[in-house]
Amino acid sequence: MPIFSELIQIIEIVLIFARRLFVKKYNMWYSSTRNLSLHTTTMQNSLIESAKSYTQELLEVCKDYPYHNPGHSISVLDRATYIAMAEDVSNEDLEDLQIACLFHDTGFSEQYEKNEHIGARIARKWLE
Repeated sequence: MPIFSELIQIIEIVLIFARRLFVKKYNMWYSSTRNLSLHTTTMQNSLIESAKSYTQELLEVCKDYPYHNPGHSISVLDRATYIAMAEDVSNEDLEDLQIACLFHDTGFSEQYEKNEHIGARIARKWLE
């Protein structure tokens, strides 16, 4: 049994180091994307720029929220754009993704709880 116990300890140590490595790599990636403004350099699309202006204005009422605020939507947009570009997503799919990112929390502009359907309605109306 002592060998089995030592093996368990070794496995636990390996798992701890694997987790630390994952966390370190994630934190490095997160830090590298934290201050990026990819949406301004990759989006020459007037539809996206128009959606950005519209949603930022709409979310202005949420500016004091700690999380679901205009800055959060831009952060989601930046990170999703970064990942999509790394994955070589098509321009059409990228545009859809970026619009979804911009509108994903717009329901908060009308109510805090159960606002997802409101955000969908706002996006649908804007896209018409």
